[in-house]
Amino acid sequence: MSCPPAPCYAEVAGLQDLLVFTLKGLGTLAAHARTQGISDPEVDSFCLRGAFSTLTNVNFDDARMQEYITESLQHHNKLLGKLKAAGKPLPSVPKGTSWFESETGHPLEWNERLGKRVANGEELGLEELCDISKKTGILHRQEVSVWVCCTASPHLMPPALAGSALLTMHWRVRTPACCMVC
Repeated sequence: MSCPPAPCYAEVAGLQDLLVFTLKGLGTLAAHARTQGISDPEVDSFCLRGAFSTLTNVNFDDARMQEYITESLQHHNKLLGKLKAAGKPLPSVPKGTSWFESETGHPLEWNERLGKRVANGEELGLEELCDISKKTGILHRQEVSVWVCCTASPHLMPPALAGSALLTMHWRVRTPACCMVC
């Protein structure tokens, strides 16, 4: 009896990096919305589930990562809609974030660009997301920068963030959204 072929962990890892990238954009938008008196418990719950899904040995399913990325963009669109409906100012890219690549821009900008496509019913293909993920992860930053220690630092937070998500999910009152991953 032979083992089934192993999944391509490099692709899944790239998609996990891309999910973290979209969560950074969603988090930027959610933080701005809170300053305007707008919050959304579904967005909060999704951010925890999304961060948790990037933990090692939790999710090696590239299709599921694709779903999480799309869902992140849907939440981004919903939160933007709430801000617009309330007549509140929309967020701008924080100053001092020039270290993001010119191809993707700040995660907030990227979410807005791809979020429009999702809002128009366009499906983001797995191949396209895998290509984009090669431009958002730590390995790309190491290729384009001499100062690896400086470019890696934004990526050191996801393991801590995912661990915090796990603890938060287990300490709070269980909801159907939480139990989905527990």
